Amino acid sequence: MNTGRQAGGDEGAVPQALSPRRYMIGIFDDSGAAEAATGEIAASGVSQPEILLCIAPEAIDAHGQLHGPFAALKKRVQALVADDDHLLERYEEAARTGACVIGVLAPEPASRDGIRQILQRHGGHTINFFGDWVIETLDADPGRS
Repeated sequence: MNTGRQAGGDEGAVPQALSPRRYMIGIFDDSGAAEAATGEIAASGVSQPEILLCIAPEAIDAHGQLHGPFAALKKRVQALVADDDHLLERYEEAARTGACVIGVLAPEPASRDGIRQILQRHGGHTINFFGDWVIETLDADPGRS
């Protein structure tokens, strides 16, 4: 499974930033459950490189600040078309506090419901799909009312 870190990078290196577009992302409080979910997703036909397991908080980089001025500018432009900052901040905070954040590339609408069901069956929550122009909430954040 890909961990969201740059291939061959040092442990201390800042990983490549995750662009959430076309990804379904969810939080797992238990790493064993996260691994079970990613295994089932892979068994369902999603290829290993399309599954990001336990994304490092630095890879989420909700504001584009860790990856230079171009990344920060890109985040500001993205904020004009989609309000994903608060969600990315939630995922970043979850990763920082020890939760497992999983991302699954899901560009095809037909595969999304099955992926969502697998994530939920294994305890995933705060599940959202980040489309090109819209964010779909598939499982609400239990910490929000």
